Amino acid sequence: MKTQEYLDKITSPRPVSYARLSNLDRKGIAEGKAFVGMSREGVMAALGYPAVHRTPSLDSPTYIYWTNRFGTMAVNFDAKGKVASIIN
Repeated sequence: MKTQEYLDKITSPRPVSYARLSNLDRKGIAEGKAFVGMSREGVMAALGYPAVHRTPSLDSPTYIYWTNRFGTMAVNFDAKGKVASIIN
């Protein structure tokens, strides 16, 4: 992915509305954390896009995030697109 393409994905000139997201999604966004029961959209708003080389598709059942330089966290989704489990 080219730099400008990535920047266009993670930034917007217009404010983003989270009104349609659940209270749990909004809590996760406010705390910068993923919680069991959150939607994919809520997780991405809270944590950002997952590492592309570890999560090549946003349709993947698992998103992999770096927690620090050496560690990762797996966010597993169920068939309905809700967080089923989080493995640190």
